Amino acid sequence: MSPKKQRKRRSLRKLPRDERKRIAKRWMTRQRLPKDLLSAYVKRYGIPRAEANIELLELGYGEMLTIYAYEQDGIEWEYKFEPLSGDMLVVPQ
Repeated sequence: MSPKKQRKRRSLRKLPRDERKRIAKRWMTRQRLPKDLLSAYVKRYGIPRAEANIELLELGYGEMLTIYAYEQDGIEWEYKFEPLSGDMLVVPQ
């Protein structure tokens, strides 16, 4: 029996921004997302909260971040239809 070769795992904390976003997108589609996505992202990739917030907005999770922020502040929120664009927006009640 020969010992198994172990693949060297690359640290998630030292990834360049583009590669980190690519890996994060795959990570977020494969599992159930935590309620506090921003904190989980900061902890997983070891980056500042401001940078994590920007990257999550770029990945399309802005609505989720807005809802979490409203819930943390105790603000009731709802979806509102925007007639010009046809989008549903998250707004405080």
